[in-house]
Amino acid sequence: MALASAVWGDTTVNGPVSGTWTLSGSPYIVTDDIVVQSGSSLSIEPGVTVQFDGPFEFAVEGVLDAQGEVGSATVVQDVQWIHFTQDTTGGLADEDRWKGIRFRNSETGSTLRWAIIEWGYARGEWPDNCGGGLYIDGTSPVIQNSDYP
Repeated sequence: MALASAVWGDTTVNGPVSGTWTLSGSPYIVTDDIVVQSGSSLSIEPGVTVQFDGPFEFAVEGVLDAQGEVGSATVVQDVQWIHFTQDTTGGLADEDRWKGIRFRNSETGSTLRWAIIEWGYARGEWPDNCGGGLYIDGTSPVIQNSDYP
């Protein structure tokens, strides 16, 4: 009997990010703060996992297009979520949790759809202590069908 398995690539990311994050490159392991800079865009394909490997921030100044995909409008289990998370095996102190996705005066056109954003934790001085997994200031991204457990 032959078994088929998908080959996944752990892709390490940090600093300025742009382009397209593909399912074949997933999971994307964030090893320092990341930023979609003004004038740039980042698209994330359905099914991608973005895993934060420490207390890092995902800043959006440009455009973030992270749209999962639903196969059936009536079956929630048929969703290819985009997952923003952190490994919490063995527990995780608050100061070690990632700092969330932070939209600060970013360009128009960002979309989060069918995304799960978990384990983000805001701390520090204002405004860094606001938001948790998602912080929005001075912009209006489209956010639909997403979860922030």
